[in-house]
Amino acid sequence: MDTLKKNFPDISWVGLVYSFFDNDLLNMFDETFNVTDPVDLITGKIDKLFKNCTCDNNRQEQLSKRETDVLIYLIKGLSNKEVADMLNISIHTVISHRKNITEKTGIKSLSGLTIYAISKKIIPLDTSSY
Repeated sequence: MDTLKKNFPDISWVGLVYSFFDNDLLNMFDETFNVTDPVDLITGKIDKLFKNCTCDNNRQEQLSKRETDVLIYLIKGLSNKEVADMLNISIHTVISHRKNITEKTGIKSLSGLTIYAISKKIIPLDTSSY
């Protein structure tokens, strides 16, 4: 992990703790939170990371309304085909929106996009109202 942090110094490394891990491992992360932590603690830690971000926030383009819709359905666990059916668009259009989302955010993983969506208030962290 040290090599990754050296190669990508602008990335904040976050650990999602779901079991017991050695403190030496956890100390390698910029921030950690436990799956059982309260919502306000998790959002506070995520907000703190974004405030300390040294990345060029102006470089990131905003997602279009349709890209945001696609992102929400993907985070809910729908497949490309299911998203296409829900939005009455082709699967190729969904794939294009996914590529645009990745290009605009620089995030490829669904878990990373989920954290992005939470931090940008696209989806609430409290999934009971989602």
